[in-house]
Amino acid sequence: MWRLSYRAKPFEGYITLSPEKISKADPERIILIDTPDGASETLKTEDFWEKLSAVKQNQVHNFDYYGLINPGSIASIETACQKLKNLLTDQS
Repeated sequence: MWRLSYRAKPFEGYITLSPEKISKADPERIILIDTPDGASETLKTEDFWEKLSAVKQNQVHNFDYYGLINPGSIASIETACQKLKNLLTDQS
């Protein structure tokens, strides 16, 4: 899985995508990470956001930063794993 980042400035260790690249890819599903700085909320205000297939089909899945990206705690890892399992099971 690629770790993608949509940010005004690059975030080390992630691929930073422009709105144009995200629009062109038009993903069917999006896993959106709720970061401590609130970047995911900024993304939702962009003009292209509502035009994405994943948004139109209600296939945007929010995950907590702790557990999926940053381990945080065993409990947060278990929560993220269960949520991913449910997502993959529901979609297969």
